[in-house]
Amino acid sequence: MKSMKDKPSKIGFILVRLAEILELFSYFNLVPAVLPLLIFGTEEWKTSLYFIIQGTAMLLLALVIKHFHKEVKEEIPLHCNIVSIVLAWILIPLLSCFVYYMNGLPILDAYFESVSAWTTTGFTIYESVGGLPHQIIFWRSFEQWMGGLGIVAFVFFLLDQSTNPFLFSKAEGRSDFIKPTMRGTLKTILKIYAALTFIGIAFLSFTGMDLFTSLNMAMTAVPTGGLD
Repeated sequence: MKSMKDKPSKIGFILVRLAEILELFSYFNLVPAVLPLLIFGTEEWKTSLYFIIQGTAMLLLALVIKHFHKEVKEEIPLHCNIVSIVLAWILIPLLSCFVYYMNGLPILDAYFESVSAWTTTGFTIYESVGGLPHQIIFWRSFEQWMGGLGIVAFVFFLLDQSTNPFLFSKAEGRSDFIKPTMRGTLKTILKIYAALTFIGIAFLSFTGMDLFTSLNMAMTAVPTGGLD
């Protein structure tokens, strides 16, 4: 029988979940680091390096947290999951603003830009994005796209160990589901979200818009972000 001394504290529960979220989002930095280079070549390789540094820092922070707070094999309380998600919404934009800072924005402006993108608010510091590296342009759109999916992705973490995931839907006044289970409903939502993005890219491309612009426009339109 596990002693009370060995039982993780509430802070431990929160940090373990936070580390999992940070680790997941650290890998997303590889997308803007690689994809624009495949389309436009290696002229902007330095900006791609910033994304690798940014993702590595996020991953290292997650690994440090995991080192001091070992994996929890028991059920994480719902309120601890919620606190970890709140902290993630604060930390992820903060850690994601490094690339904006390295491209000339003051730190507060860089954080504002990152928060605006992640929360799909639509406000921007930039008067024009024409002179920005392609990686930064893509990252602004990608942040919004992931931000629109963010609550769904975070709920997936909650579903792993939360005993009552239906509380989230009831809190929004919803009791009907696309699928018999919450997990099935969320997977369907993810598929619809991805399909709408693909359709948006296709239609915009058919109008004569280049693929990169179509991609960015679709990723900002689907989550109704507004940064383009």
